Amino acid sequence: MTKQDFLDRLRMALSGRVSPSLVEENVVYYEEYINTQIRLGKSEALVMETLGDPRLIAKTIITTNNTASEQTSYEYQEVSTDSDLVARVKRWLSNVHIPGWLWAIVMGALFIAVISVVFSVISFLLPTVLPIILVVFLIKLFRDWLN
Repeated sequence: MTKQDFLDRLRMALSGRVSPSLVEENVVYYEEYINTQIRLGKSEALVMETLGDPRLIAKTIITTNNTASEQTSYEYQEVSTDSDLVARVKRWLSNVHIPGWLWAIVMGALFIAVISVVFSVISFLLPTVLPIILVVFLIKLFRDWLN
């Protein structure tokens, strides 16, 4: 296969599957690569053999480009409504598979955190609230006793 055959096959394999600018960018890249290798003393046949099948190279470029554009479109997609966001979160959660043991650990940790917060609040308020409750109780007790 000659350099021109390689570049034509690469162009044909990429055309219609990626943007025209990406087709030209890759064709120019491989043309410059081949020319550089020839200038370094390698034969055109050896360079073509080393590169391999242009359709396989095109498939890799197409796959890489599609994966990159899917990630980009997902990352920068605007959410138009709250229901859109809820639907996307539900879709994401349906794809996430969390093992039962992990759920148990998370729920246990959450339970311990809630209990810790409750006891922290009680221990913080107890020194100030307990005397107030005691005074109110004693006042009520004396009022009942006097009546």
